[in-house]
Amino acid sequence: MEPISVSWDTFKDWAVIKKKLKVQELLGTDNVYNLLAFDGSMGASCRIAKDNPPSSDQDDYENNYQSASNKAGEINVITSIEKPDKDLVLASDDQPFIGNVCTLSLYVPGNLGDLGTRQIAGGYVFTDKYYFGDRASKCALLDKDYSYAGSLYPATPLEAGVPNSEGLAWSEVYPDGFVLGTYTDDELPENNRGWRLWADDGGQGGADIDTIGGFGLLLSCCYLVITLEKKQDSTATRGAFNAWWGKTNL
Repeated sequence: MEPISVSWDTFKDWAVIKKKLKVQELLGTDNVYNLLAFDGSMGASCRIAKDNPPSSDQDDYENNYQSASNKAGEINVITSIEKPDKDLVLASDDQPFIGNVCTLSLYVPGNLGDLGTRQIAGGYVFTDKYYFGDRASKCALLDKDYSYAGSLYPATPLEAGVPNSEGLAWSEVYPDGFVLGTYTDDELPENNRGWRLWADDGGQGGADIDTIGGFGLLLSCCYLVITLEKKQDSTATRGAFNAWWGKTNL
């Protein structure tokens, strides 16, 4: 968008006094000052003739504002961690191993359709007994109650193109819930997904999980589900998960 050409008084009032923008003086012109200032896509320009004796506009610019022109702009960035819009809340679950699998599940509170009332900052998953090779193999967000069928995904398996699903409900096709998203990299071979556990001082196996950029959004009325898998010779009997979430307080 072309900058709007205005008088010095208007330019000074909008760009310098009210918006506190960095004024850019285009150099190389002997008989006039060409000034520019931008606020996003909106810009203003101003021309001040260089007279002798100087006009009041020229005198005002040269004595009060010229020294601050052509400075690099500054951007103050506030990260998601620094915004005062969240309270720290804690959540956890522990479950026994059934065979070689332990399934941990945390319900995401809020109203249907809410995105971001809970923002996960990290978590710690562990077993009661460490064994080399035990791992957290999956971490996914599941719609266990099929609340978002017909909105975020098709209402029926048949509409989704699932073979041989005529007359079947989602609960019959995916009894554990519909996967809305996963934190594990499904493009890797199955054996390389998730996190291997390491031994802590108490002989338990654990792994820290942190999000990139501070927080990960969670969809309300769904479940954050983590699957632990142990080796055949592992003596682990239980698994657990501690999560720290940001709860929106606005």
